[in-house]
Amino acid sequence: MTVPLRHLVVKPDLRCTARCPTCSLRRELHHSPRTTRRLSLGDWARVLTEAAALGARQFDISGGEPTLYPQLVDLVRLGKRHGMQTQLNTNGSLLGRIDFAGLVSAGLDRVMISLYSARPDTHDAMRGLPGLWGKATASIRQAAELRDRFPRFEIITQTLLCAENLRELPEILTLERDLGSQGTVLSYLEGNLTGEALLPRELLEIFQREVQPRLLDFTARLPFPVRWLARRHVLSLFAHRRRSLEDWSTARYHDGPVRCPVPARMALVLANGDVHPCNIVEYTHEPVMGNLLEQSLPSLWHGTAWEDYRRQPPAHCRFCPMLDQVFVPLVNPGMTAVLTAAGRRLRH
Repeated sequence: MTVPLRHLVVKPDLRCTARCPTCSLRRELHHSPRTTRRLSLGDWARVLTEAAALGARQFDISGGEPTLYPQLVDLVRLGKRHGMQTQLNTNGSLLGRIDFAGLVSAGLDRVMISLYSARPDTHDAMRGLPGLWGKATASIRQAAELRDRFPRFEIITQTLLCAENLRELPEILTLERDLGSQGTVLSYLEGNLTGEALLPRELLEIFQREVQPRLLDFTARLPFPVRWLARRHVLSLFAHRRRSLEDWSTARYHDGPVRCPVPARMALVLANGDVHPCNIVEYTHEPVMGNLLEQSLPSLWHGTAWEDYRRQPPAHCRFCPMLDQVFVPLVNPGMTAVLTAAGRRLRH
């Protein structure tokens, strides 16, 4: 049976301006000697043409920090040429140094900017980069101001749920809304295979007892009709009905074999041409489906290795939270951001 590709994620530059402690395994992969080769803009044009022929309609540019990529505007333009919804995922550290309006003019539909705390010191410590909080918040505000010129342009934020910021989540959402974010993706810890950043059970109990009620108060003040979706998603955070607090505190997101749709709809391509069937491979470093400097995307997408991966995902899938991410709408946008984010996973 032919499986259509729906979502292409590319990482054209594996360098990053931040050094997040939770990203060590990914940085190790990105710093590998295998990344010495790079896909050229011509190679990316071929990849996007092949992805479009396979059915791709969503195109995310991620990293590393993708705003370090010198031909970012050209890459956005390529995505738009194929009629794809194009999104940029960034930590916001360099947006002030590039022509952000030029990216939107080239066809950028949405930007997702990460903000991990309402406090500068906490955010910068989580990012490993002094001064990033100020740049990230300014970038969100700058992006939001563009909506006067580009009404269909969408701005969302992303927050990683960790011990450092869990108690202040209502303040984070308030700040993101005030800066102009239309909604935020709340991401559970991804790829925590070493267990160094686990959330203590006691903290999760505090979250359910003290923090979640404040979050519900926040959602009750949101405009109709987004408040009902925001409330519903806030109630799903670390929910007992999905798994126990013990599972949440050990980052065990699934008990048994995982029926995950991601490998059947998404392809992730690194700057060196390596192709991953899902996000967790950036942390486990295997299995890689192949390399686009040597093979075509259709040959890999329809190949035996990918078919086997879809049929029998590996054991480490139980530590992947991609199916559990939560999108909390903050304002009444044109609703495309809300509906898109509610229907698919946006964290890469």
